[in-house]
Amino acid sequence: MMVLALDLGSTAFKAAVFDDRLRRLGDGSAAVEYHYAAGGVIEMDAAMVAAAVRAAADDALAAAGCAASGLAGLAVTSQAQTFLIADSAGRARTRFISWQDTRAAAGRDALLGHPAFAAGFPAHCSFPALLKELQVCQLRLLRDGGAGPAADAERVVCLPEYVGWLASGKHVLDNNLAAMSGLYSRRQESWWDLALNLCGLRKEQLAEVVPVGCVGAVTSRAAQEQFGLPPGLPLVLAGNDQTAGAYGAQVRERAAILLTLGTAHVAYTCEPAAAGAGDAARWVVGPFPGGGTYRLAVEAAGGSVVNWARGILAGAGDDEHFFRLAAQAPPGANGLRFTPD
Repeated sequence: MMVLALDLGSTAFKAAVFDDRLRRLGDGSAAVEYHYAAGGVIEMDAAMVAAAVRAAADDALAAAGCAASGLAGLAVTSQAQTFLIADSAGRARTRFISWQDTRAAAGRDALLGHPAFAAGFPAHCSFPALLKELQVCQLRLLRDGGAGPAADAERVVCLPEYVGWLASGKHVLDNNLAAMSGLYSRRQESWWDLALNLCGLRKEQLAEVVPVGCVGAVTSRAAQEQFGLPPGLPLVLAGNDQTAGAYGAQVRERAAILLTLGTAHVAYTCEPAAAGAGDAARWVVGPFPGGGTYRLAVEAAGGSVVNWARGILAGAGDDEHFFRLAAQAPPGANGLRFTPD
């Protein structure tokens, strides 16, 4: 029995094939391409998303030396908050708005101007503060600009939901990722009516929400055309990438802390009890597979800042130039100290 795992990351989409003893047989990846524009716009084409998933999956299967017909399951973990607006048939009407997109300052200001929303946000949602990158802020901005989803015909589709829809025809999302949108209430365990009203949305325009780690759908014949995968595969929704990593590292069983040095730097832990409003005022919190609550602290100046610094020092990322400069350091030099701030 083999399982294909997909990670819809911010820099690349990764795929890996595992056997029934959780040995990794092969992996693959495909770079993510973005559209940048003034004002903090960072977007992705829907066609690129589908093509990157297929390329990563094909590479992983080829590296594992197995055919897609030998798979027994598919699991998907994803970057959070990235979404697009789709028509009534689920087809993309807009590009995906990345979680790194920062244009929605006006949307955040409008939401903070609503006393009930501002007061209730930490208790209902995962983040301790309302960030302009959150889906709820982006959707409020789209609504105010007249570009939001129509009242009946269109829907908001998150990145892993879109991949799942292409593979199964079903719109489904796990509660781990839903809780990071600003639209979902951890307290009520459903889409948050107040947030939806402020964004001009109805629940029918959003995905069905299931517990993280559960089978949310089964692949259909469309999966063969889109991704080269057979029908009948159970699709496990594995939450955000930090949660998937922490589950694999058994942080709950070990009472451990997972440190991830990625695009952002994250410290992640899990507790068996549900988190209260006091926890949400300090940490990013949310549901963990099999029950319990995760808490994480994040520093946005992660690997992306290291790459930026390397580019500044090396000259447009020329590593050879960087090492030539280092070789010129006089004996006894203590090197370079870089403090991101």
